[in-house]
Amino acid sequence: MSRLLRADFSRLFKSLIFKLGMIFSVGFAVVMVMARYIDCKVNASTYAEYGYMIDNVDDFIFVGCFFMMFVVAVFIGIFVGTDYSDGTIRNKIMVGHKRGSIYLANYITCYAAMLIFNFTYIVTVLVFGLILYKNTTIKPEYFFVNLGFMIITSAALTALLLFFAMLINNKAAASVTLLAMAIVLWFFAMLIVTRLDMQEYYQDVYELNEAGEIVQDKTVRNPKYLTGVKREIYEFMEDFLPSTQYYQVLHWNIDRPVRFILCDVGILVVMTGAGVVAFRRKDLK
Repeated sequence: MSRLLRADFSRLFKSLIFKLGMIFSVGFAVVMVMARYIDCKVNASTYAEYGYMIDNVDDFIFVGCFFMMFVVAVFIGIFVGTDYSDGTIRNKIMVGHKRGSIYLANYITCYAAMLIFNFTYIVTVLVFGLILYKNTTIKPEYFFVNLGFMIITSAALTALLLFFAMLINNKAAASVTLLAMAIVLWFFAMLIVTRLDMQEYYQDVYELNEAGEIVQDKTVRNPKYLTGVKREIYEFMEDFLPSTQYYQVLHWNIDRPVRFILCDVGILVVMTGAGVVAFRRKDLK
């Protein structure tokens, strides 16, 4: 296993797709910080009028992980697909490495790459943000707890993406498939959080009272508001899908941490176990 990891990490740090991922991580972080900074300067009077305090980048610290799904999907597809196209996997088996070890080494390498991308984004945001704003309101204990949730979500997402990457021999097909998966996960995340965030009662319905004054009517119920079993299903999916987990992380709002962690552990164990079994039976000819 150690020999496999050394070879995989050596290939990782030399690969073009990894370097491009690093460039994207830094560039995306700089764009997010600069966008907030320019917005603060241009709309300073408006924010001051409404009492908004946004002279920091705290809200953007974990935004990168939500969008990094697309980068990681392409990276894993190309990185693992290159192993197939170059015949490296067959060579590893021929020299005596077990298929299970090859699969796990690929998982560790891809997971490390995902964490490097996310940490690069976070560090860039913090450093560049502190240079511009000179302050932050984030308490260290909250930051590290949220960071822990990001790390375990990344472990589950890596296991999910790698499962499909290891079963597809073609590099281009693997990249497209995994990118499509990331888009679908993103779409379902938006759908789920949009439905869960709906107000139970309409907030913009007004009527005339007995005195002829226009008042807000808070009794008009939203028919699309989720209740009962349907809401419980949506809440479970919010804690189950890695994309909706990332969405909770970027908003610093983990409502059900125990279920959140158990879902990640379940995805990690099931997908990795199934992946090892499927890879052992895969015909590499």
